Amino acid sequence: MNALYHELFRIIDRYRGYPNIEIEARLGWKTSNYFDTNIQAEFYETLKTKLKQSCMIERHENTRVYVMNQTRVITTMDNRIKDAHRKVKLLSIDLGLEGSPYDVRLSVCQERPVSKQTTNQITPSRGNLIRTRERSQFIHKMFNYDLTKVFVHATDSHVYEFELELNVHNVSRLHSTHYLSHSMAMKIEDIVKISVNDCENIHLKNVTYI
Repeated sequence: MNALYHELFRIIDRYRGYPNIEIEARLGWKTSNYFDTNIQAEFYETLKTKLKQSCMIERHENTRVYVMNQTRVITTMDNRIKDAHRKVKLLSIDLGLEGSPYDVRLSVCQERPVSKQTTNQITPSRGNLIRTRERSQFIHKMFNYDLTKVFVHATDSHVYEFELELNVHNVSRLHSTHYLSHSMAMKIEDIVKISVNDCENIHLKNVTYI
């Protein structure tokens, strides 16, 4: 918990003011070669059921993800463009979570928007379709809990992913880095305590200090 908090503090303190920034934590497992973000269907469904029982705002969307000329293109299921950007990875840190079967990946990316002229030239059907996503998002203050069922076209298979994102658009200067780091660490801890066999309540901790 202390290591998680301190890494989050360092990351949030450094990157919170960057434009188009994405700060998130993903559950999964560290391997010798990569970080496996597939939490498997059983845990995914258990977590989704528990989140639905919370008081959070709930949203759903189905999208496709294409890559075209190094641009990441997000479309609706009928191929209307929702977003187009170049995703640049700035930082990635993998941590073991003590007392949990899961590891966590903390990552920072910039989603740099492309020009309107470039967007107008994009034809999704000519791009490389890499993912089709079914996402359920649960929103609490400046945090988004994202559960995503992904069909990976390269492997013709489904993966099940969970990420907790700090939505920097809802963060003000009044929110200290200490508050944000502590709150995010506690929310990650709550999530990993929800096991398949013994589901605990999710505690949306309200930390009053700033």
